[in-house]
Parts: sequence; structure tokens; C-alpha cells
Amino acid sequence: MIRDRTMSDEEAADFYAEPANQGFDATRIVGGRPLSNSIPVRFPSEMVAQVQAAADKEGITVSAWVRNAVADALAKSASDTTTIADQLEGLARQLRHSA
Repeated sequence: MIRDRTMSDEEAADFYAEPANQGFDATRIVGGRPLSNSIPVRFPSEMVAQVQAAADKEGITVSAWVRNAVADALAKSASDTTTIADQLEGLARQLRHSA
């Protein structure tokens, strides 16, 4: 399905609830880079509301906010082995999203 406007989070949830819409498109580019896989994850309603509020505050989509949160958590868990360049890239990403 080709869309000519951005879906709301509710529309996206309804759209992707259909198995026919859960395919992978390796050519899809989000945030300047192609996505590789999707992982269906369920959250408690209260957490979804908090994530939506945080994403709105940063002016990004819920998906982008979740990807950033996962990237930050992975960077933090690997902080013992990260280089200064990796740490600077993480800080630069945070600055870009807070601007």
C-alpha cells in the first residue's frame, strides 16, 4: 500500500495489525538509512502514552524515539568497550534530536 501522507500512530497500529502489511521492504529508508528488520513489541498502555509524549516533545515519531532509546541502551551497555568517537557520535545524536 502506497500512502501519500504520514499515518498517525493509531493508523499505523491498525495497518500493521494486518498480516499482509507486515512484510519487509529493504528499500525503505527512514532517517537517511535503510531499515533492516522489524521486531513486533507490545507495551503496557501507560508506557505507550509516556513514549508518545516523549516523542512528541522531541518532535520525532514514536518509532524513531524507540530506535533512539534502544541505541542509547545498547551504547550504555557497551560503554566499557566504546571508543571516544562512539561516545561523541551518541552525544551528537542526542543534540540533533534535542534541537
